Amino acid sequence: AMPRPKELAWQAPVYVVHSFPTNAAILTNPDVDAFIADADYEVESVAATWTTAGDDGGTVSLDVKKTTGIQAPSAGASILVAVFDLKAAASTVVRKDVQTATLKARPLRTLRKGNRLSFDFVGTLATLTGLCVTIALKPLSRPKW
Repeated sequence: AMPRPKELAWQAPVYVVHSFPTNAAILTNPDVDAFIADADYEVESVAATWTTAGDDGGTVSLDVKKTTGIQAPSAGASILVAVFDLKAAASTVVRKDVQTATLKARPLRTLRKGNRLSFDFVGTLATLTGLCVTIALKPLSRPKW
């Protein structure tokens, strides 16, 4: 017998999209939780773009972290091999994924139910605007609907 669509639907990729359209949106709450896992997932890719790059003399970057328990967004473990350099060219999609080995190994990028994905910004973010981050997740277990 053929599986019914709902029996397969949980296997479809999940996309988390988080936008910070204005600089004020970034500065008001820079380190945030972006996703709370309702089942087990594996991070397949993280892509980011921004319309105006940071221009501070020091580091201006974004890290994506797996947080658990009561960890603050900045306290989690990075899932990226290297952080996003937010001083790089604007309006250019920067992608980190499994195929290019720019994400950490599977155990480090595997989320268990209740784990979170968080954004950790570093540096002076004064000129950064129009940031959009898209995370692709592969479900590893069926959520409880």
